[in-house]
Amino acid sequence: MLKSFRLVFALQIILGIVFVFSGITKLIDINAFAEALVNFKLLNDNFITIVKYAIPIIEIILGIGIIFNFNSSFPSFISSLLLSFFTSLIIVKLFEGEEISCGCFGALSSDKLDLLSVFRNVALILIAVIVSTYYEKRKVKPLKKMSNGKDILFENDKYKYLKIIFAINIIFFLTFQTLIFALQNKGLKSRLALLINDHDILQKDEIVKPFGLNTVKNIKIDINYDTNLNKNTLLFLLKPTCSPCKLNLPNWISLYNKIDSSQTRILPIAIAELENTVNYISNNSIPFPVFFTKTDDFLINYKAFLTPQTILIDKNAKVINVWKGILDNNAINEILNNTNKMKKFK
Repeated sequence: MLKSFRLVFALQIILGIVFVFSGITKLIDINAFAEALVNFKLLNDNFITIVKYAIPIIEIILGIGIIFNFNSSFPSFISSLLLSFFTSLIIVKLFEGEEISCGCFGALSSDKLDLLSVFRNVALILIAVIVSTYYEKRKVKPLKKMSNGKDILFENDKYKYLKIIFAINIIFFLTFQTLIFALQNKGLKSRLALLINDHDILQKDEIVKPFGLNTVKNIKIDINYDTNLNKNTLLFLLKPTCSPCKLNLPNWISLYNKIDSSQTRILPIAIAELENTVNYISNNSIPFPVFFTKTDDFLINYKAFLTPQTILIDKNAKVINVWKGILDNNAINEILNNTNKMKKFK
């Protein structure tokens, strides 16, 4: 009995420390954790503002409860459910092929999701289940002793609580995994429905609508097409997690430096939230201002589901041309010619 208690106590301390450490590291670099939440694509901006603080605070409280609890299975049981939820989310993203960080330990967990993340969580779930089972058993008084000194109730129901707690975790895991898939399928279907009877990008001579953007200082600006402005508008559409966008970045930088700003207004636009955009600019040393938006109106009106895109629009809001994917030399020269910058790209 004493050996069992020592083992459970050691596991309990480990589990509690992991939760406290996880919560503290998230709070230390809250922006890195917020970026990780954004990358999971489950919450909108309003919820992320709340959740990015709620999760680490809950983890710290839960971790302290696990460490200093010796009478109840509740803290460790709740931790097992929380871990099951995180694990289901990680597995979904692995199946989707997403190359993102889980943000489990704030800026310290910058590595991409992999099977090691799953195995680590499964190990922690097992620890939480063992601790929960131990304290559940301690609640129950034996009916009587057997001749060999063992408790009848414990002998007959040796794995009762272990099975119950495992079953609850499995149900919780499968429920959340199904819910996550359902939410993402809903978003995917709605986007596909918009494109099913149309082309996947804007077409030449299409008329586009004014739209709103945000600066990295989170100031909203309205983009209008005004003949008095007498300028073309060139859009660079990108996503921070888009690998082709990173490969295309030198081309956009070259265009930005070569195009005459008196004749063309250039708007690099990240299809992302604020935290993602700021980190993207910082990590890539981008020399030009980048705006961001993720509104449905912009995504629909500019068919911005695919990135990278380079879109040239005239002063009358008419699409001159769209270049999809990574720009080659011919595309770059064509853009320069269309923007009345006749100097050829070398």
